[in-house]
Amino acid sequence: MPRAAFALALIVALAAPVARAGGEAASPLERPSLRLRDPAHAPLLAVARCGGRTLLAAGAHGVVLRSVDDGRHWQQSATPTSHSLGALTCVGAGVGWAVGHGGVVLGTRDAGVSWRRQLDGRAAAELVRQAAPAGPPRAEAERWVAEGADKPLLDVLAWSERDAIVIGAYGLALRTRDGGASWASLVDCLPNPKRLHLYAAARAGTRIVIAGEQGLLLRSDDDGEHFERVALPYEGSLFAAVLLDARTWLVAGLRGNAWASVDGGASWTPLRPPSAAPAAAFVAAAAAGAGQALLLDQAGQRYRWPAPAPTLLRESASAADPANGFAIAGDGALISVGDRGVVRASR
Repeated sequence: MPRAAFALALIVALAAPVARAGGEAASPLERPSLRLRDPAHAPLLAVARCGGRTLLAAGAHGVVLRSVDDGRHWQQSATPTSHSLGALTCVGAGVGWAVGHGGVVLGTRDAGVSWRRQLDGRAAAELVRQAAPAGPPRAEAERWVAEGADKPLLDVLAWSERDAIVIGAYGLALRTRDGGASWASLVDCLPNPKRLHLYAAARAGTRIVIAGEQGLLLRSDDDGEHFERVALPYEGSLFAAVLLDARTWLVAGLRGNAWASVDGGASWTPLRPPSAAPAAAFVAAAAAGAGQALLLDQAGQRYRWPAPAPTLLRESASAADPANGFAIAGDGALISVGDRGVVRASR
């Protein structure tokens, strides 16, 4: 189950086709985002800091929200899609990307004020087909083209205003080197012959880690030019990943399973939540400074990993709303998002 799927049932229930003048229903890719009366309480799937006091959040029906006061107040930005958006990131002077269902990739160059569609699932499938070698990979790519824009993108990793990688279901992966003006397929460059889902990507220095289905973990030491598989003593899906540095990694996923490595993936230590905590799936992770990482589970509970300790510490003691993602605001507050919208909490 992808991270974004935790809110998928609600999104599907809310979705309704919009009729064109001639009576034909417009696809989510072709119609703009839904305008909301109370955007801060909309179903949201992802949130990210965009420098200074600015935060962006994204969710159902192409909704993107923007806050310029560390998450206290939010305004909606228009986007050119009503596909649900499940991940977003921001780098540099307000350059960012949001990705989601239908293989859609949106780009911004003004910290989320305006958005432009850079890619969709149909174009992505064609890029995969063009890059696929002859034989079974080419046949599989031809099938993707025939199926259309049906494969969601689940995460986006950017490390400059020009460089980004997007990943998603069935091993879908693409990269840009020019800020999204063009994209290239990575599908057949990854050691993922089963086309397992790719859920989360993280980076430190020139090292990139991609985590996915069935314990899949991929590593690149050259900013995504080449990837190799990393052995992990766990075969469940991984929805969250963070690199505190090139050697200190944390990956986590189903049923409260979290694993840490302090030697670049050569060996692993299981990090279980406190025994009194329910075993909810971990859905997001982020560096929190001073050699520490924060983890968020599906129930909205937060945990802290003070590397290289072999345990997780519970950071939120009270009941929390179910959550899909979080970000740390410029003033240190933790901003989480879920089916009920935005929650701002002091740390």
